[in-house]
Amino acid sequence: MWLLACVAPSDDIQHPIRRGPGGELDSVSEHLDDTGEPPDDTGEPPDDTGEPPDDTGEPPEEQECPPEPAHDSPDPPTEACSYMDWDLSPDGWYLVSKFGTSWDSTTWGGTTTCGWLQATYDYYDCRYDSGRGECLDDDMDIAWVQGHVDHDYDAVIADAHVGNHPEYFYVADSQRFGCGTTLRVHYGSKCLVVFTEDGGPNTTYEGAGYGGRRILDSSPAVIEALGVVNHGWGNSDLVFVEFGKSTDVPGQRCEDECSALAAMAGNEEGRSPWDPDHMTGIDCR
Repeated sequence: MWLLACVAPSDDIQHPIRRGPGGELDSVSEHLDDTGEPPDDTGEPPDDTGEPPDDTGEPPEEQECPPEPAHDSPDPPTEACSYMDWDLSPDGWYLVSKFGTSWDSTTWGGTTTCGWLQATYDYYDCRYDSGRGECLDDDMDIAWVQGHVDHDYDAVIADAHVGNHPEYFYVADSQRFGCGTTLRVHYGSKCLVVFTEDGGPNTTYEGAGYGGRRILDSSPAVIEALGVVNHGWGNSDLVFVEFGKSTDVPGQRCEDECSALAAMAGNEEGRSPWDPDHMTGIDCR
């Protein structure tokens, strides 16, 4: 787990309307349009090809999640910036670990990466980039971010299957996903919406010696809600991660399965604009 000290910053489907039996018009005048000419009615279906629409009456095929890969990744992190790897998983699969709340004394009283970044934005009254020394725009409110993970463990666990407190369903990895990004985390048949609050974990635990797979460091609420059996660094179960949709709320179950953009290399456009790199000016990607 990596926290920064708080430093003062310097369909709808439309169907064509069809006439039913007995709907014929009775007089010639009712067949006429505004020009006084009868309408062009050939009796053909109203499409450009003259072919009937492709409607089999079958429901659309559901999209399935990709099969779970080998536990070890063939593409481990090879470099670190601020002790962290900044790249997305090559296949969208991550190990899962647990951090934060009163259960984790290493985080108590600390400011999260995204909390630090929000404080920087608030100070400059804009989305400020320390590397450039300038405002990027005035859109500066990072969604969902609390600035800390100082929640009572028992309260978090009690809410894990209810989802009344979105702030309890945080994860780290903000350097990968951007601050405040909603993610869909799949484990077995379950799917849960979470959001990014903090940076981390330390890339040491994602190295080849631990199997080389990137880790989604998660709130105890996330572990509990998904029912993850094995969580940790090198020996945890795998979860499949997607970028969230605009209507997603942390703590809610996903409405559909594996229908969003996978959080994997090549899909970086899913990141939020609230970039932790704004506070350091260091870009390792």
